[in-house]
Amino acid sequence: MSGPISPAPGQGRPLPPRRTVPPLPADVPILPGRGAGRTARRIPLGLIGCVGLPLVVIGWLAFISFSTWYHDYDGNRIDPVLRRALLAHVPKGTRLPVTLWSGPRVIEIKLAFHDDRTGPFETPTTCVNLDVLDPKTEARDPKYPTGTARCITGVAVTIR
Repeated sequence: MSGPISPAPGQGRPLPPRRTVPPLPADVPILPGRGAGRTARRIPLGLIGCVGLPLVVIGWLAFISFSTWYHDYDGNRIDPVLRRALLAHVPKGTRLPVTLWSGPRVIEIKLAFHDDRTGPFETPTTCVNLDVLDPKTEARDPKYPTGTARCITGVAVTIR
């Protein structure tokens, strides 16, 4: 009544490749680069100008503000430490710990001098020559060359 039982697929022999798309009829030519389907939509140029240009301007302003903040970050950490040291009249060669963007550093004061170019009714300014050192190796930080000068307003102190 019935024929022999065939084995289940894959038992002891490889499965034949299965085709998921039926083959095209022989009279249909296949041309390279041609496909049936919808064409891609184009974004209107006016929309690109109205949206893209403000995004570019906003991105540029964000980059400039981040760059300014990044370069002022270390100065905003160094200046208060120097101001307190100058008000305490520390001697030459004093080392002060500070945490900068690149990690913990030591500031060594070389000398400080009062800027005499200010007039009698102007805020006094003291310029400090300093070295920024790595606390572990005592090597100078390459971001700050030897004898870097920082000017602190509101203080008139001389250290020699």
